[in-house]
Formats: sequence, C-alpha cells, structure tokens
Amino acid sequence: MSSNHSGVEMGLRGTRLLLLGRSSLIRRSDGQYANANEGSYINSLCPYFESVTLCAPSCSEEILDQPSRKHRLRAENLKVVELPRTPNARIYRKLWNLLVTTVRVLRVAKGHHAVHFFYGDLRAVVGWVASRCIGSIAVIYVGGDRSMIGSTGPKNLRTLMIRTYNLVMAAVLSWIVRRSDVRLIRGDELFKRYAQLPRGRSYQMAMMSNILRGDAVPAITGSTELHNPPRILFVGRYHPETGLYDLLEALRLLIKESAQSLELWVAGDDSEAEQGNLLDEESGLSIRILGHVSNGPALIDVYRSCDIMAIPVRRSGLPRVLIEGMSQGLPVVATSVGGIPHLITDGVSGLLVRPNTVRELADALTRILEDDQLRTKISGNGLQVARSQLPERPASHFVRGVIAESLGFSD
Repeated sequence: MSSNHSGVEMGLRGTRLLLLGRSSLIRRSDGQYANANEGSYINSLCPYFESVTLCAPSCSEEILDQPSRKHRLRAENLKVVELPRTPNARIYRKLWNLLVTTVRVLRVAKGHHAVHFFYGDLRAVVGWVASRCIGSIAVIYVGGDRSMIGSTGPKNLRTLMIRTYNLVMAAVLSWIVRRSDVRLIRGDELFKRYAQLPRGRSYQMAMMSNILRGDAVPAITGSTELHNPPRILFVGRYHPETGLYDLLEALRLLIKESAQSLELWVAGDDSEAEQGNLLDEESGLSIRILGHVSNGPALIDVYRSCDIMAIPVRRSGLPRVLIEGMSQGLPVVATSVGGIPHLITDGVSGLLVRPNTVRELADALTRILEDDQLRTKISGNGLQVARSQLPERPASHFVRGVIAESLGFSD
C-alpha cells in the first residue's frame, strides 16, 4: 500500500466520507459535540478528507450528568447528523429507530465517496444500504462475531424473541461483511475467516482505543503480588447483560466458601440508584464504586491499581476494556462470548468461563487468586497479546490508506 505518496494526498482532498458512529455523541452545553470512545479517531480522520459527515446517536451532558471535556469533535470539515438513541430498547423500538436512522442517513448520503461503518448493530445495515444506494465503497470495521452472541436467562417468550433477533442479526451482518468492498478486521481468527473472500478486500487492523499507546504499556515485571485484600476490577454498566450481578454472586460465593476477604472495584455508571443496589446486601464483600472514569491517565491508574480483571459479559463483540486491562498487566477472567475467545486462550492468556455461570466464575477467580504461577503466566501472555493489538501507526492513517487504495488513488 502506498498511502504516503502525494497522489493519495491529492486524491483524498476531494473525497467525502460518510461515517456511521458506533457510540453515542455527547451534545455539549456550548453546542459542540464530544465522543469519549471514538473522538480522537474521528478528529484524526477529518484532515485526510474534504469533508466528513458523522451520523451517530446523541445525548446531552445533562442526561449523562457528567462533563464532556475529553475528545471534543473540533474539525471544521466535520458535519454531525444526530440519530435516535435507544439504550436497552425493546426490539420493536429498535426496528422503528432503524427506519428513522435509514431515512436520516439517506438524506445526507448523496455525494459521498465512501461509507465507513462498524459491525455489530443495526447501523451497519444502514451504512451498507446507503453505500449501495449512492454507488460508493462500503468500508466495514469488524471487531467481533455476533454469531457467538447469545441470550441467557429463563426460557420464556421474551428470551426466545431475543435469541431469534440475534440469530437474524448475525445472518444479516455476516451477509453484509461478505459483500462489503473493504473489511477492516481486528483479530487473527476473524482475519483468517474473511481474508480469502472473493469479493472485496480484507485488512487486519489493531484495536482503536483512546488509552492504548506505546508508552502506556508497562514492562513485564514478572511479579503479580496481590494487594491485601485482593482487588477485583469490573469496568462497565450496571446491567444484567454486562454480568456485574453474576460477578457479585460469584464473589459472595467465593467469600462464603473460602472465608477470604476481597475488594471489588466498579468503574462505570454514575447512577446513584444503581450504586445503592450494589451496596444494600451484606455479604462481607467490600465494594469500591468509582463511578464514571474518563479515558486516559485516570483509567490507566485504575487498571494498574487492581490485581485481577473480571469481564463476565453475557453478550458482547470484543470489549475494549479487555485489551486495555491486558495492556496494563491485569490477569483476566472472562466469558467465552463474542470475540473474546478469538483473543484469549484459556489457561494461557486468560481464563474463560461460560456466560451466566456463577459457579464457574467463582471457581475461575479462586484458581487465579490461589495460583501465583498461573497468574504471572497469564499476566505476561496477556501483555504480549495486548502489544500485538497496538497499531504501528494511527488507525486513521491506516484507514485513509485503505480508502485511497480502494478508490484508485494509490500508486
């Protein structure tokens, strides 16, 4: 790929990019926007193109009840189109929002040369449809495998509907991946799966993270001495699908059976009501609630202050916090869902358990707490895995080169 040549630079200056974001924008009180997860990536993409139109769900600072100083979207050639936001919405609501999203995206799609979207949700469907309607190239970022996302819980009509929805979505998204012009793929196993497809081009890509930088990865010390009491870290929302309540049950079971003291650090929501739900049961488990922790040095400090990271999600693609935690030397216990098994080898670079299995989770945590050699091995191997995910150059630079090549600007 010749993405550094002047022909590329000249060609892309007249190119317009339509980008469908995968996470919510924060509408600031001054009328500007911020994005804690993708802000730096979006900002670094904009200089390479004549214009970038970002279509993404949005909410206000007041809804989040937190300031949005980090990762402000500041590029002058960036236009924002707000899409409906449906956290934890019912399926019929998601389908209605899909219709609204499609209409809004198609209204602004004409004239764009490339449509860039992310695998994993309904906006990927909209992005692919928009690219076909306007005759542009479809660029999809694949970071997980939805066919591995299941639904756990009691066997009832709602669970059946969710499972059916996930199966349909997995089939649709797989079809879109195979028919996209450009596939940006994270992970060796996924890349092997898609690299030989006869249609389009596949490129292996590192994870996009606002805290994964070369200088943020510590040297391997060979020591994983535990705090007293040991600190278990959970990063995520207070929701059953994240597995937080499974983790609480597992830790209480572990404490009951071993009489061991433990400290759970929870970084995620700022909801006072949900925080109260975590603390109102007496179990002998010490819980330290951190609330929202901004990406960057503050989050790195949290990772480095804990001993073990638990990612007990019931459904997921490939959680960013998995790579981030491993990059800071944390041994990880995670569920074998989504793209997680593509990154973790059980017993080598982490411990894997089935989702929604409190007993297995408790046993895995006990094992990693009691076995110093295993903990040290997993920490070191996890660091190596994290290093393999660090980009050799900025993600935006890589994507720029891929799009330029696909449009015929490379020489």
